[in-house]
Amino acid sequence: MQMLREMTAIDHERAITAVRAWSKFIESGSGRQHHVAFETLESYLPYRIRDVGEMYWYGMMTFGLAITIPEAEDEICKRLVGPAFAVLCLTNDLFSWEKEHQSAIQRGSDSVPNAIWVLMREHSIGVEEAKAMCRRLIKQKVSEYLDIVEQNRGNTNLSPDLRRYLDAMQYTLSGNAVWSLDSPRYKSSGNHADLQKPILNGGVVAKPEGKLTRLGVCNA
Repeated sequence: MQMLREMTAIDHERAITAVRAWSKFIESGSGRQHHVAFETLESYLPYRIRDVGEMYWYGMMTFGLAITIPEAEDEICKRLVGPAFAVLCLTNDLFSWEKEHQSAIQRGSDSVPNAIWVLMREHSIGVEEAKAMCRRLIKQKVSEYLDIVEQNRGNTNLSPDLRRYLDAMQYTLSGNAVWSLDSPRYKSSGNHADLQKPILNGGVVAKPEGKLTRLGVCNA
């Protein structure tokens, strides 16, 4: 509630838009189908995009950028940013695989709500092959999204705020990859609070040039 009060004091209209978007996320995503054993990546990704926080992301970005995307553009916005959210989902699943796999073992589950597991089942391949396939898909979707951004940069049929949103989304892809590399969430040991202190105090440590590219989670 404190965060909402502060957001409302800064920008009431966009704070309300953000809250409505978050409500949609809670209603339609947030782990609601984690028990489902998806057979294909094509069937898994639409659910995973909702679950990764598509609407939460939308609310935070429109508030942070102080933009308002017209309701009439909701569907085209969702379609245009689809590849970007696929990148976010696949990147998340790539980095969280070990943690989620261990969690599944501990609770006695024979399925893991993760793209790596889905690719293993769909293509009858091992973990490392599935990870390599996931990396290739990430790079493919990154290229696809960057093309969309360039194609629409001067598209006056789209509102200026939608074009700003499309442009800003590309930076969340690399930002999410960097966060995933250092996130205490994916560390197998240590206290999360202690692991976060260096990041809070000093920020994210700069990555060596080319590291994300070598990991296969970002285009050069």
